[in-house]
Amino acid sequence: MRDFSGWSTADLFAAAAAGDDEVASDAVSEVHRRGGAEEVRAALAALTDMRPAARRFGADVLGKFGYETPLLERLFRAPSIVALVEALTVETDQETITSIAMALCWLQAEEAVDRLLELCRHPNEYLRCDLAIMLPYFGPDHPRTVAAVEDLLLDPAPLVRDWASFAFTNELAGADSPRLRERLLTLTTDPDRVTAAQAIHALAIRNDRRALPALVEALTGPLDDATYSLFQAAQLLPDRSLVPGLSHMLTLPDWEDTPELIRMIVILMAPPRHPA
Repeated sequence: MRDFSGWSTADLFAAAAAGDDEVASDAVSEVHRRGGAEEVRAALAALTDMRPAARRFGADVLGKFGYETPLLERLFRAPSIVALVEALTVETDQETITSIAMALCWLQAEEAVDRLLELCRHPNEYLRCDLAIMLPYFGPDHPRTVAAVEDLLLDPAPLVRDWASFAFTNELAGADSPRLRERLLTLTTDPDRVTAAQAIHALAIRNDRRALPALVEALTGPLDDATYSLFQAAQLLPDRSLVPGLSHMLTLPDWEDTPELIRMIVILMAPPRHPA
């Protein structure tokens, strides 16, 4: 990280507005470290700057300002949400829309949910992808945003489906409904192997054994970005039908968790115990 000692708040915002993403990233951290009212005022003013890079920087600062404090106790959360919601209604620059939307998701701004859900139908697939990443910040107990991410599971863009399925193994692991499970089940045969693996894992987290046939087949594939999700799913859905696939994994070069894999195979192959 750059040394910003001797830089004023105005200097930091001017450097970020110049459009150098690396400088802006370091400057955000420095602004958050300082964490005062002067920095908040500068970020709020940046949202109306003529330069998109300045507006993005303002949104990035406000979204995580005071991040070490519990969300609802952050001193500047309320005025930040008001300004960001207003900025989102008028913003036209694609990257800046993403930055503002991300900030509002970080802040769990209920006031912005209607607009954020509208953006889930935006023609730009990269914005929809960003929303699949960001909306889960609202958590598994927010029905409207969870439903929106469920809809993104069926998005025509592979990258969007990828991130939406990932959400249900992470931030939204606690969400569950018949609708969600049916959509995840559809994704277990997705052409993208990583997306399919994440859908299988998400079903396994919910102890839905309908994922087993897809898991049995997927375990026979190569060592790739899908493999770890599949291994996690196998741990959650132990079944003798998985033994051939797990045995295949032992032959994969560079597999790092061999002892645990062998332990699983041994347990699954053990004869069932009958009561005396």
